[in-house]
Amino acid sequence: MINRRDFLAGAAGAAAASGQSAKPANLLILIATSFRFSALSCAGNKVVDTPNLDRLAREGTRFENAMCACPVCVPSRTGMLTGKSMANTTVRDNPQATSQSRRRHYLRQPAA
Repeated sequence: MINRRDFLAGAAGAAAASGQSAKPANLLILIATSFRFSALSCAGNKVVDTPNLDRLAREGTRFENAMCACPVCVPSRTGMLTGKSMANTTVRDNPQATSQSRRRHYLRQPAA
């Protein structure tokens, strides 16, 4: 299984070798949540059958040693979407994300 560092290095190398730096690559990240790492049948679960997620894992890249910085949903997703650690945002729990103005504040583009 490929690790995150090797995946990113390979993707960067492929992009540089293609010479198409003017056109960004298409990247789709699917986050399947609300279950343990071992809940997928491709991860060895003998009770639950997850054929669609197994196919996505087989045909894409599956991170087996990934972790999240926060076990609470919204702060964890805020970190993934912004690239910031929980310490660098003020989102600490789920109710803080209910305000639309707060969401715009955290996801706005930095000044150039």
